[in-house]
Amino acid sequence: MGSVIRVLNDDVVNKIAAGEVVENPASVVKELVENSLDAGAGEITIEIKGGGRQLIRVTDNGLGMSADDALLSVQRHATSKISDIDDLNHLNTMGFRGEAIASIASISKFTLITGQGGGSGTLVFVDGGKIVKQAPAAASRGTSIEVRSLFFNVPVRKKFQKSPAHDSSEIFKAVSMMALGNPGVRFQLVRDGKAALTASVLEGEFPDQLKERISTVLSGDFLKSCLPLQRSNVQGFIGNPSATRHNRLGQYLFINRRPVASPQISRAVREGYGTTIPPQRYPVFVLHLTMPGFDVDVNVHPQKREVRLRDEETVIAHVRDAVSGALRKKESNILTAAPRFAFYEPAQEEAYRVEEAAEVHSVPIEVNHPEFSFAPPTQEKAFPRVVYTIAGYILAEDADGVIIVDQRRAHHRVLFDRLLNGSHGCHSQNLLIPERIQLTKIEAEAMREGLPLLNKMGFEIREFGPEAFVVESVPQSFSNKDIPSMIKDILEDFREYSSPDDSQMQRLFAGIAKRGAVSSRVRLGQAEAEGLVRDLWRSSSPEQSPQGQKIWTLVTPETISGLI
Repeated sequence: MGSVIRVLNDDVVNKIAAGEVVENPASVVKELVENSLDAGAGEITIEIKGGGRQLIRVTDNGLGMSADDALLSVQRHATSKISDIDDLNHLNTMGFRGEAIASIASISKFTLITGQGGGSGTLVFVDGGKIVKQAPAAASRGTSIEVRSLFFNVPVRKKFQKSPAHDSSEIFKAVSMMALGNPGVRFQLVRDGKAALTASVLEGEFPDQLKERISTVLSGDFLKSCLPLQRSNVQGFIGNPSATRHNRLGQYLFINRRPVASPQISRAVREGYGTTIPPQRYPVFVLHLTMPGFDVDVNVHPQKREVRLRDEETVIAHVRDAVSGALRKKESNILTAAPRFAFYEPAQEEAYRVEEAAEVHSVPIEVNHPEFSFAPPTQEKAFPRVVYTIAGYILAEDADGVIIVDQRRAHHRVLFDRLLNGSHGCHSQNLLIPERIQLTKIEAEAMREGLPLLNKMGFEIREFGPEAFVVESVPQSFSNKDIPSMIKDILEDFREYSSPDDSQMQRLFAGIAKRGAVSSRVRLGQAEAEGLVRDLWRSSSPEQSPQGQKIWTLVTPETISGLI
């Protein structure tokens, strides 16, 4: 019997490596820009067309390469960043494996032009992994890499790519993250011939440069909600305790300029706030950590998204102390600036109590049956009859006994079903005064991508500037909510479930519906309670909320007799 194990040829090996390194056009941009940063570039321009599938061009003013190095750079496992295994323990570069260029060139029409100054340089053209041409070329100092027809020779990979609009949005996010990580480098992103992002460099120290970069890449409003943090090897900005979000998407962490995800460090930041932020809320931050290369392992993920820390507990304690120290410093400044004597004003407390009590009064919710009627429903519908309401609960009865309904969970189920079934039942309500929402650039990208879905849900939103939008209509159930905060929370969900599958779409709708559900502190009127109960009993699952919580319980006469 012959051997069934064989050595793969270079073409197949390169395409397998490309599957690990090149997920989508955004990953190509990321790899090329990281090479530019490692080459010491002070200016990097990224141009894309068709979401990056038609064209990706990255141009820098870095060191450039000689003719021999230019040819070697398109070979697999060719790198200038390590020479032996020990170098993996002292990495201070963004990339190091030597797979990216060869992998990208194997699945595209790839052109490299590079020079080290003096006006002359080298051109290398690679077509689907095969070097077609190497020749002298006019070139300034630096490197320009052009990637065309990405995935042209791997149709299976091309088939599973998202839409060009989605890829364009992902590239914007990737460039934004690298711009935040390198505030001393000028970035420009040109998308289909139009400037999408221009991040200039401010003269001065790193904290000043980072402040300017946050204002450019995120927004001035994001920066206004933050306070500075600077403690040895931890620098950046953390949000005020009031500037929290319902997930971690407002958290930007960089270790040695590399954007990374670290649940441990995120948790350390959260612990640094102590009890100043409520449960299930997360602070926002832009933090830069600097540490020796041997203290951090970036080789635990093919795309280098995650890192492993050698002395994790020490780093966590240091970050936690830095955050709590910055918050104490802020509190100290507030106390110093405050009047020396302060008097308690009971009138303010009384006003708060009146306002809080007002929330218990009946408020309108979206129901399909607003008519007022105490008459029991006909037998074929078998709806429980509402007999009483209290804040948070509806008491109803049927032939088996008394039913206690959690109104918030019930409304959550009803809204979820309407969202899941499309626009049916999601009636819009025009706002008397349209709400203007100012977003960060990354949030604005998510808004543009999610607008069709938001409009289908009953929102009417239009652009009102580069990062500004105006909300003119909302679903009736959302009309008395804090609309800017609600929209931003929904956008965070969009970012978390980018191009969601069916199960993720259900989780997305479940989160949105929960925000629109009536408060447990509200007491519904008779007609509202009846409409909600009828809609619940017509829903896909009247027993459970979209998050698996029990909506109602039955109290039978036998249960009551056992209690007395």
